[in-house]
Amino acid sequence: MLFHSGSECESAYAVNFVSQFGRDKMSCHASRATRSRQTGCGQGDVRYHSAIGSNSQGAVVPTHSICPLQQMRTAMPARTHQSGMLEPPEFLLFDLGNVLVHFDHRVACQQLQALLGGDEQQIWEVLFERGLEREYESGMPAEAFCQRLREAFSSEASDRMLLEAHADIFTLSQSMVPLVNQLSAAGHALGILSNTCSSHWQHCCRKFRLVRTLFETTVLSFEVGAMKPDPAIFHKAVERVGVAPARILFVDDLQQNVEIARAMGFDAILYSSAREFCRELMARQVSLNF
Repeated sequence: MLFHSGSECESAYAVNFVSQFGRDKMSCHASRATRSRQTGCGQGDVRYHSAIGSNSQGAVVPTHSICPLQQMRTAMPARTHQSGMLEPPEFLLFDLGNVLVHFDHRVACQQLQALLGGDEQQIWEVLFERGLEREYESGMPAEAFCQRLREAFSSEASDRMLLEAHADIFTLSQSMVPLVNQLSAAGHALGILSNTCSSHWQHCCRKFRLVRTLFETTVLSFEVGAMKPDPAIFHKAVERVGVAPARILFVDDLQQNVEIARAMGFDAILYSSAREFCRELMARQVSLNF
């Protein structure tokens, strides 16, 4: 499946919608600075993520929250999707691919073909039809991933070259940038729950400041050893976030992931566009930085 970036029109809409939406709000959540004092988080996690971004050795850096909440946030009654009276979430948990960033696996196949030989379709088959990509996203070490590629195509390409070719496929979702920035500035706790591999995650942290600085908690399949829609990764998300599922707003672009999250008690929405995401925030009375 191929994914492409959002249009400039949608990005402009998001900016205008955020401005109007913010003026309609009566209050906003506690500032991020206040939450940092309460939980011990703050500049430390910005420096931590910056360290990830500057890592040029390709080493896997642990990315779970470095400052776990000292106590569970108060559990609130579950929201219902039928009542129309949705409460603001305590934590917003985002999918990475096709929500915060866009990607195209065909680009990876093109770039790998220059290193491995063969043709792009053969590389696609090895990665996606034979399951190598899924193994990598489930925790296979980067070195083993590269060795499997070299063996499949009798190549001598270095790990560094293969990982760069495999990972340089992402663009930022410009239509989501103003929304995520305003949510963060208003003091909302943000996190990422993603099926991804070590090289993709490190690439996004290096390339996109938004990814490496605005999300206090990350739950990544290659670290957890489980992939959505496996309930195990959602259980790990609840454990790391420290919030009852009903108080977590989970945003994903795949219906199967949204359905399992709802079955586990999350307030989950299917992402289609920044415009619709704005409407979902309004329905939940989520305040922004205005």
